[in-house]
Amino acid sequence: MANSYFQFKQFTIWHDQCAMKVGTDSVLLGAWTDFSNATNILDIGTGTGILALMAAQKAPQAIIDAIEIDAAAVVQAQENISQSRWENRITVYHKSLQKYAIETNKKYDVIISNPPYFQRALKSPNQQRTIARHDNHLDIYTLLKTAYNLLKTNGRINIILPVQDSDSVIHIAMSIGLGCCHQTFVRPTQNAHYKRCLLCFSNILLPYKQNELTIETSVRHIFTDEYKQITKDFYLNF
Repeated sequence: MANSYFQFKQFTIWHDQCAMKVGTDSVLLGAWTDFSNATNILDIGTGTGILALMAAQKAPQAIIDAIEIDAAAVVQAQENISQSRWENRITVYHKSLQKYAIETNKKYDVIISNPPYFQRALKSPNQQRTIARHDNHLDIYTLLKTAYNLLKTNGRINIILPVQDSDSVIHIAMSIGLGCCHQTFVRPTQNAHYKRCLLCFSNILLPYKQNELTIETSVRHIFTDEYKQITKDFYLNF
């Protein structure tokens, strides 16, 4: 039976009430995202609150807002955040991105989201898990367009996606007015195909950077130096 919590160096994530548990995607995205100089950060679809907490750890000067549509996840995120040292800098809102965008007058330096995907997969019989994994409730165009309208000048949006969706998402972003300024292809091992793509979009023209990241060496559960370097501030073993 899986643990009901995941211990990081500076905080604990309980995920027993959430549809989606702590996984590599969220940890990678939070560790990879550049929060430097950010004073206002938005986490879209916070789930357990992991990305909001990672942002708070990396950006001690920032105020973080986190939104989530699933009631159980909201409660869990609030509990995780209340047990952290950054409780006074993170606020969780139980509402959709669309509703939040209408009601707020805030603008953000950095927006981060591990969005719903698995468009080609069969729907899960569990409604919570279906909402968390699929894009029925928030398609990628709506996410990017709404996030674009919430950005400050020189703001950035950071997401992680299945690699096969990255080209189409980059084109969608371009149609909105967002340029891809950083793209990292992620594969589980050196000989494996790329599985995920980390993307950073900006609303101003920035130089484009592309690189790759391999998680494990050829030996199972032996992690590469590059993966350890990017996640060492969070994982206990690194």
